[in-house]
Amino acid sequence: HTHEIIRQSENLLVLLLEIESESRTYLITGDPVHLQRLASTKERLPLTVTRLQERVKDNPDQQSRLRQIEKTLAARLLWAETQV
Repeated sequence: HTHEIIRQSENLLVLLLEIESESRTYLITGDPVHLQRLASTKERLPLTVTRLQERVKDNPDQQSRLRQIEKTLAARLLWAETQV
């Protein structure tokens, strides 16, 4: 159970880093392929968050931390969207 939470958390971080990277790369290059990759990566976020929510539903402390992560995630996604 703990390893699955860690794995899902790492997946979430990887997706966020991919989103930020594709946003920056598009800004630098103007290549629309990066917009396609950005959209594809953003589509995977809700499922990853949902899986993580399911894994922590039995732990109030982890639920609280996940809510904070979701707020941070939303802010960083907003930043990425305003860049492209």
